[in-house]
Amino acid sequence: MAHGNLSYQSPTDVAIFWILRVVVPVVALGVILAIAFLIYTCCRKRKTEHKSEGDYPLERFAPSRSSSRYEKISLASSSGSSTSEGYGSLHSHSLLLGRHASSVHELTPVDDANYLDISDVETSPGDLGQVLVSLSYSKSKGLTMTILEATNLLLRPFSESIDPYVRIRVKSNDKDHFQDFQFQSSVKRKTQNPIFEETFVVNLSPVELRRYVIQLVVVNYHKYSRKDVIGEICIPLHDVTTTYEITKAYDLQAPQKKLCGEILLSLSYLPTSNRLLLGILRASNLTCPDDSRNIDPCVQASLIMGGRKYRKKKTGVVTADVNPVFNDKFFFEIPAEKLERIQILVAVTNERESGRQDSDTDPSYSDAEVGQVILAYRSTPRAHAHWMKMMSNPREKYCQWYDLTV
Repeated sequence: MAHGNLSYQSPTDVAIFWILRVVVPVVALGVILAIAFLIYTCCRKRKTEHKSEGDYPLERFAPSRSSSRYEKISLASSSGSSTSEGYGSLHSHSLLLGRHASSVHELTPVDDANYLDISDVETSPGDLGQVLVSLSYSKSKGLTMTILEATNLLLRPFSESIDPYVRIRVKSNDKDHFQDFQFQSSVKRKTQNPIFEETFVVNLSPVELRRYVIQLVVVNYHKYSRKDVIGEICIPLHDVTTTYEITKAYDLQAPQKKLCGEILLSLSYLPTSNRLLLGILRASNLTCPDDSRNIDPCVQASLIMGGRKYRKKKTGVVTADVNPVFNDKFFFEIPAEKLERIQILVAVTNERESGRQDSDTDPSYSDAEVGQVILAYRSTPRAHAHWMKMMSNPREKYCQWYDLTV
C-alpha cells in the first residue's frame, strides 16, 4: 500500500508514518545540538584554563619590602588557641616581604601572583626528645660509645610517625692534627621511642680524648632527603675516664641549620586539567656547603609519592651567578584526591661541581647539592600553609620564599 495515499491506511499506520517522518528527526536533531553544546562548553572551559597556564608571565624581580602584595601569614595564634594540627590559625593582617636578602630590585611585578610571608613555628627547649648514651674508656680499646635508646622524639609536622636513626661524629677542633670519625645507627621504623643498643669504638689515646667531642644527630629517615634532622647533641669527652662508665640521658637541642641561600617558588593548581604548576622563579645568596661561591646553579624538581620518585624536571644552568633568575615553570599531572599524598623535592645543585651529571647515574652528585626544600601538604608549617593556599584557591598563584638548607 502506497504511503502517498493515507486515506487507505489505518490510524496506527498513520501514527507510525508521522513518527518516522517528523518526531524521530526532531529528537535526533535535539540530541545532536545538546552534544554539540556540551562539547563547546567543555572546550571553552579548557581553553580558558590553558590560557591561564599560558599567560603566566614569570617574575623577573621580587616585590620590595614595602609592596602591598605580600600577605603575611602567622602560624602561631596570638591568643594561645591552636588548631587540631597544633600550629595555630592562619592570619592575613600585615604585609611583609618573605625573605632575608636586603638588596631587592624595587620593580612592580607584572604577573597576578599572590605573595606570601609565612613564618615557621619554633619548638620550645626540651620538646625534641632525649637520647640515652653510655660512654666508657680503656687504654686497650679506646673510647666505647653505646647508643641505648631515644625517647619522646618529636613528630615531624603533620606526620603520624617517624623513622629515626642516629648519625655519630667524633670530631676535634684541631683538624690539622686529628681526624674525625663518623658512624651511623640502624633505622628504626615508625616509632618515637626507638631502642638502638648499638656500640661504636674509637681508638683514642688519653691525650687525644680531651681534644674530641661527640656530636649525635637524630634524623628522620627519608629516601630522597637526608636533611630531616630532629635534634642534635654535643658531648665533650674531658669528663670520660677509665674509672667508671657514664650513662646519661641528654636533651636534644634544635639543629643548627646551615642556610645556603633562598629560593622563590610559586604554586598553582588547575582542577579541570588536573595539573599542578610549580614556578621556579629565582634564588638568592647561594653558597655551597664548603662556603664556596663559585656556583653554576640549576634547580631540579622531583615528584614523590609513596616513597617513590615518579618524575624529575630540571631548569637550565645559570653560569657563575649566586643570585640566579630562572623564570621556569613545571607542570605535574596530579588528580585532586592525591594532592595530600605527594611531595615535591626542590633541590638547587652546582653544575660546576657535578660536571652536569644526573643524580641517578653519578654517585657523587649529592656532593654538588647546594640546598633543598620539600613542598607538600605534610611538610614544614611554612610549606603546609603554602600548599593549603594552593588547594583552597584553584587557579590562583601563590609565591613564597624558602630557606635552602643542607
